[in-house]
Order: sequence, then structure tokens, then C-alpha cells
Amino acid sequence: DLDGEYAAYGDVIDYKIVAKNEGTLKEGADVTITDNVPDGLEIVASSVKGGHVDGNKVVFDSVHLGKDESAEVSFSAKVVAKDGDVSNVAVAKVSTQEEDVTSNSHLVHVAIPALSVTKLSNPESGSFVSGGQDLKYAIVISNTGKVGGAVSFDDVLPGDISYKGDSVKAVIYKMPADAK
Repeated sequence: DLDGEYAAYGDVIDYKIVAKNEGTLKEGADVTITDNVPDGLEIVASSVKGGHVDGNKVVFDSVHLGKDESAEVSFSAKVVAKDGDVSNVAVAKVSTQEEDVTSNSHLVHVAIPALSVTKLSNPESGSFVSGGQDLKYAIVISNTGKVGGAVSFDDVLPGDISYKGDSVKAVIYKMPADAK
């Protein structure tokens, strides 16, 4: 459950909708549950069981609820927004009532990683070097954002510099959550 939490582009959010007849529906009343999936989310059609996709809506028709019975339906949606807030609400329409019943709002904050890249060298940048002298580079990539993500990068060296044997190493440090 990501309600009020952060998600990133490409994450999949699982939604569960519970409809309950607290004894006020007439016996034999059918319920149609509809979720108008907002911009920023894309329905994962294969996740919809017992319902169908209609454009940006997930629809569960003819959900029968006896007195004090509950029905649970679910589906998944992929985050396609780059950033911002995505709020989602489901609606139940009862065949014997005029007024729809609206669920609580489910809010997810969509964020992107906040990356910075620093390249260090030894000898320091701007120093004079001689032919054959070893140069050491370190590339530091930091993420100060609210979400993680896979990072790839290229470091293209000028034509007159070449990599030395097995000198390329990657070290990954993970900051504890309470260190921010």
C-alpha cells in the first residue's frame, strides 16, 4: 500500500477495492464498481480478474452483495507520470439506488531520482602529466531524491588515454534511511 508514499516512473501499484453491504442494500441488488484510473497511471490489463478495461476505466459489473457481505476486487496500474501527485478514487453504483458511493482517495507521490555526478582525478584536473604516467579517476554519482532507480553511465576517455587492465571498479554505498 503506497497511500501517501512515493513511487517512481515504471513502478506498479496494486489497488484493492472492498465493497461492503452493511445491511442497507436490498436483497438481490447488484453493484458495479468502477475505477477511473487517472492520468499518470496505465492499467495493467492482465491484472484485471472478474472485470474488464474500458479505456482508462476498470469496471467490475454485477458484483452481488448479500446482507453483511463484502466483495473484494483488485487490479494493478503502472506509473507513467514523471513526477507529481496521482490521486485515485473508486465508485460503486448500486442497481437499486440513484446515488453512487465513492471510496476514499488514494494518493501516491511520484518522484524522480535527484542525481548529481562528480568526476575526480589524481593528479588533480589541470595538472601537467608526462607520457606513460598513470591517471586515476573516480566518478561519484549521488541520489538525494526520494526514490531510487537504476543508473547507467558512460565515461568516454580522449583518444590519447586508455584504460589500464582491470582498473575499473564499482563501489556502491547505501545510505541508511535515517541518515538523510
